[in-house]
Order: sequence, then structure tokens, then C-alpha cells
Amino acid sequence: MDSDVKEKFQTLALRYGVSVGAVEALAYALRTSGGKQAQFSHPELGGMGQWQPGMMMIGDLFNTALKARVDGLATELSQLIAANAPTVGFEPLSGFTSGWWPSSFGAPNSAGGQNDLYYAYFASHNRLLIKRQGQIAIYDTTGHRVGSVSQQQMNGVQIIVFNSEAGLADISTLPIVL
Repeated sequence: MDSDVKEKFQTLALRYGVSVGAVEALAYALRTSGGKQAQFSHPELGGMGQWQPGMMMIGDLFNTALKARVDGLATELSQLIAANAPTVGFEPLSGFTSGWWPSSFGAPNSAGGQNDLYYAYFASHNRLLIKRQGQIAIYDTTGHRVGSVSQQQMNGVQIIVFNSEAGLADISTLPIVL
């Protein structure tokens, strides 16, 4: 990430009372849509959430102050992304140099978790790793830039979806590598 963008992310983190990692996670989610909308999951941003101009939802449903802060941050990031579209949001997340994924992958471009589901996306390897019930599955992202992963219930069946530049998609559409 160039120093100008890094400085802007630090300024936004201070202004909205979140970490630079939270700003990076939201920027990445926004970047996949060109800054028009985001689906994200980060504990400092109220858990799982969605944003587009005029619409803000976070998992911490009744925390209106946090909802307003995340909306303000998303709005500013959206404007930053529109002004710097080629450079914002696809760098590895700071602070994530190792974790439950193999160290050979390095730092993920996005990572998160919900209940017993964890994900880490590595753009340079074209891989999405999903850890569920202690098992790790590795998917080929076939060119998708993954911004977030979430669980959904459909007719009593749990499905895993990911958000990319093409919108939401069922993870079963990706080939399993391992």
C-alpha cells in the first residue's frame, strides 16, 4: 500500500475509533464493488454487516452509535476508492502474518470468522481457505477477488457464500484444491 493511502487509513482509523486493520477490511470489501457497496465481517465494525449509500446494517443491531460510525467510515472509504480505484484495498492485511493457515501463504488480503467458520483469502495465490469444525479446505478462487465470507441458512441448510467483485456467490461454485 502506498504511503499516502496508508496515512489516509490511519487518519480514518483515528477519526472513527477503530484499528487500521478494520479500515483495511472495510476498504477491501468496498473495493470489490468499486466503492458502491460492501459486505464485511469485522468485530470492530459490529460483526457482519452490509453497506451501500443510504443503507447500513451491522450485526450489533441496536448499537446506533457504532452503526453511524461505520456508515461514516464506509462513506469516506467509498469516496477514497473512487478517487484511487487502482491502488486502494488489495494489499495484505496488516497484523495478519500468521494464523491458522499455512505460513507459506503469508498475509491474507481479507480474513474473518463467524461462529465456527473462519476464512482467509490470498489474492497472490488465488486461494480461499475455509476452516470449519477444525478442518481446512482450500478453494481456487478462479480469478474472484474475495472481500468476505459468510454463512447463510436456506431451508434449514447452512451454505457458505463469498462476496467478490461479481457480488455474492455460493462457495460450492469454486473448485476445491485440497
